[in-house]
Amino acid sequence: MKILLITINYQDVKSTEELIKSIQDCEKIDDVKIIIGDNKSKLETKRELNKIKNNSNLNIDLTFFDQNHFYWPAANKIILEKIKKKKKLPEWIIICNNDTKIKNKNFFKELLNINNNEFCVIGPKIINQKKKNLNPFMIDPMSKLQRIYWNLYFRSFYFSELLNLLRNIKFFQKTKFYPDLKKEVYAVHGSMMIFSKLFFLKGGYLDTQFKMYCEEMSTAEIVKKIGGKITYIPQLEVIHNEHSSIKKIKRKTIFEIAKESHKYFIRKYLNN
Repeated sequence: MKILLITINYQDVKSTEELIKSIQDCEKIDDVKIIIGDNKSKLETKRELNKIKNNSNLNIDLTFFDQNHFYWPAANKIILEKIKKKKKLPEWIIICNNDTKIKNKNFFKELLNINNNEFCVIGPKIINQKKKNLNPFMIDPMSKLQRIYWNLYFRSFYFSELLNLLRNIKFFQKTKFYPDLKKEVYAVHGSMMIFSKLFFLKGGYLDTQFKMYCEEMSTAEIVKKIGGKITYIPQLEVIHNEHSSIKKIKRKTIFEIAKESHKYFIRKYLNN
């Protein structure tokens, strides 16, 4: 096994099935092992995931969780249980939302051609439903002005809704154009992050002291701390059905989770 792909399912088995189908069409799949973590497993989802596994020619393991550990903590549990116990790391570990799909068939072939001793974390091109590329997530660390904005944003749910409305009005939108080239960046989008074994060998880890919405910037700060780099590589391309994995969660609940994650990030990484 040269590549381990970890994805987390939460009730949305259809998206997981689409992801698996997209991988089956790729080259070099013999070098790929897939682990599907299922949060708050139910008998129905267990049956459906086992059906996906049995109908596929891919190397798939299933891990069932009795409770909802959310995305990043669930992925970390799999890494700790499946990888560190064996004390052998694959060349690459991909952590992705189950509502992503591999676009180019040579995705894994291209990845294996990349020197994993050169990069800690890679972000692919991630295209959402609106044909927008979600990477790079952040070119530079959070500025003082951005910090003020997000502190205001999280003052109240209704104020955040107003800001979201304004951001969606074309007049208020500011479009930045970056050459779509390989580049070192501060952070890449959390819907798919690709970790080299170098990240873990240098002391990198997944910060799991939050539920959601902090994986990008916490990983960025950890990479910076261990002296690594995060690189956007657009030759690797995936499709992301954005927010389908959280569509059953109420907007106010999502806001509260994001607020707590923001407070945690500021306290842990920016106030020290």
